[in-house]
Amino acid sequence: MKKGKNTYPKFSFFDGPITNPLPRSLVTIVDVYRGISAGYYMDLIKKLRSATNQDKRKQIKQGLDYVTFAGSFAKREKSGLVKPSGYCCIDLDHLAPGNLEKIKKILLQDPMFETQLLFTSPSGEGLKWIIEVDLISYPDYELNFRGLVGYLKHNYPEFFNVETNYIDETGKDISRACFMSWDPSAFINPKYLNNEN
Repeated sequence: MKKGKNTYPKFSFFDGPITNPLPRSLVTIVDVYRGISAGYYMDLIKKLRSATNQDKRKQIKQGLDYVTFAGSFAKREKSGLVKPSGYCCIDLDHLAPGNLEKIKKILLQDPMFETQLLFTSPSGEGLKWIIEVDLISYPDYELNFRGLVGYLKHNYPEFFNVETNYIDETGKDISRACFMSWDPSAFINPKYLNNEN
């Protein structure tokens, strides 16, 4: 039996700026994929990536809409969690030139964790890797996150180690925000699009 769009896990969408803690709506991973790949944020992201002033880049980034992949919230804070989604977002920052595509490839081919969504971050220098976690067997989100970080460091030490420091470990917070971006080559697990019809 096909899983319809309405049965996909939902999580919160927030209008920017980041200082706004109240969600506007619930969305699915398909909604986020379409917003990122279709170019809705293209102009803002191009402006951010071309800005040479770091303060200007930060200002543009913090004004972007964002989501909380890990769940739905009444307010963006741990105590505001309404329902976990079962997704976990691993945020990879400041990737060395040439490593972005290499890391993208190894994540998509990882034998343990099936990629649900993978896209380039607003800066153009990082990746957002969204996977599913087993919240029934392991209900503690932070432990799930730390386990994933340990897995990446153990299995891909050439990319994930103390020296590179690519993994943003503030992602252990279940209410962690993920900014919307623009990436026409974003990857979404085909199961979502196959089940749309």
